Amino acid sequence: AVARACANVWLETSAVGVQDLHGFRRTLGAGRLMYGSDLLAAIPVELAKYGTLNLTEAERNRVLHGTAEEVFRLKEHAAPS
Repeated sequence: AVARACANVWLETSAVGVQDLHGFRRTLGAGRLMYGSDLLAAIPVELAKYGTLNLTEAERNRVLHGTAEEVFRLKEHAAPS
């Protein structure tokens, strides 16, 4: 409910069920979701859940790293190449 009401709230979705994940994507859009796994052993399960969403490449990039880069301002602090 908070994420629907506040555009500055993103959801990190580790340990969220597949049905809820589909609902979050439908109501909030992929741009408000952030991949998370909580445990190293959970990575394959969490990635498989996102695989059920049939995301576009842009949406997948957003969920897997783009949202975190934005929220945590990771690109601004990247080392120069």
